[in-house]
Amino acid sequence: MSKPYKGFEPKWFRGEIPANSYRSVFKWGGTTPEIKAPKENMFRDILGRFGIDDSMFKEYQQDLGLDEVSFDLPVTLAQEHIAAMKAIVGDKFVRSDDYARFSVAYGKTMYDILRARNKIVENVPDIVVYPDTRE
Repeated sequence: MSKPYKGFEPKWFRGEIPANSYRSVFKWGGTTPEIKAPKENMFRDILGRFGIDDSMFKEYQQDLGLDEVSFDLPVTLAQEHIAAMKAIVGDKFVRSDDYARFSVAYGKTMYDILRARNKIVENVPDIVVYPDTRE
């Protein structure tokens, strides 16, 4: 944020984002987010247009997604196929944990961000294969 708000400032999240959390899937850069708040006049304009006041922004109303990614969608790929993939690329390059599966299933669109914020998990792959090198 370039300039501090003169009046009320919403309670922005300024904490460290835990690894393997829902929120960490959408972070850009480091584990401590940089606040990119709207300018105060824009914030005030939005409040006026929607007929709301500062009270809505004093506390967090929704889940911040700081808990570890966890869901109940079992891996359905046959173990022999997973073993074959690991034999080709190596064990450390094949993952089937919830975080790895979730992190590649969602893009950076608002639709995906809202689904993740509400912990709507669907269409995740059974395994994720990571490259060893750029080549």
